[in-house]
Amino acid sequence: MKRFLIFRTDRIGDFIASKIIIESIKSENRYNKIDIVCSKYNKKYISHYNSINKLFILEKGNFFNYLKNIKLCRNFNYDYLILLDGKRRSLIFSFFIKSNFKILLFKRKNLSNLIAKLFSYNTFFNSEKTFQFDNFKKLLKIIKISPITKFNYYKDYKFKNKKFFNFKSFLHLHLDEKWFEGYHYNDFDYMGLNSKNINTFLFFLLQKYKKQIIITSGFKKISILEEIIKSNFIKKKNNFHHKFYKSKVIFFKNLDFRDLEQFVKKCKILIACEGAISHVSNSLNVPSVILIQKNREQTALFWTGHMSLINRIYRSPIKNVIKQINKIKL
Repeated sequence: MKRFLIFRTDRIGDFIASKIIIESIKSENRYNKIDIVCSKYNKKYISHYNSINKLFILEKGNFFNYLKNIKLCRNFNYDYLILLDGKRRSLIFSFFIKSNFKILLFKRKNLSNLIAKLFSYNTFFNSEKTFQFDNFKKLLKIIKISPITKFNYYKDYKFKNKKFFNFKSFLHLHLDEKWFEGYHYNDFDYMGLNSKNINTFLFFLLQKYKKQIIITSGFKKISILEEIIKSNFIKKKNNFHHKFYKSKVIFFKNLDFRDLEQFVKKCKILIACEGAISHVSNSLNVPSVILIQKNREQTALFWTGHMSLINRIYRSPIKNVIKQINKIKL
């Protein structure tokens, strides 16, 4: 039995992508212990995986939190300490943890990488020229773990209890902040989606796929999205029905990530911007149309290149998005 401490203080999608490491470790020996250093943000999500032994929460800039968790972690002698998130705060924290083997993943040479080498850490260049999935397989070989290539990301995961009524054979359209200018990267191309052209988009999807459409959004308040709902939907208990299409198009807003997983699990097709939700759809064998930024295509492939069920289209005005989707056969 070996004990591993993995640093994953970043996003939920990053954790899901790195599940190959966790499952490979458990596959080698089911008694292996895996502890995770996480953030407040992803702690609630990661806690639903049965294969995780302990969680230590790093609060950015909280000195007393650092001291508390260093004391807790120092109770264990780790065989392997793996810094997957590449955060400087994680590197500093790791100096105080006892481990026989420490490895840092880095994407570019910087001060953290140089410091790690000075303290005899092993370093691994996490190149975007290779798919992240393949980089993780190489990393596993370095720590003498045989990577498994066919596995279920959700094998040891407790899905949220059903709270939505049963849908069948529907298309899931997820509208997060990445669809709308001013809420994500300034240099991204945006679709210009608004309260008028949303109906053109919905009409096209209904005609092409002949399925009910379920639209979802997260907790972030987006003024354009609020206007779309106000202009085109009527409140019905816990959701919104389209004024013209009625129950053929239903909108659920203010969903957390575990709510979204339920919809992805049940849907037949997903349309969304590239992100954590595309890791979920591919893991659950759901064919997906994912919008990516053209001038950052290499980065998008880094995360999704190994995903066989992902159809990538470029972010662009909604009329062009429709043209691109129309060429895809699912």
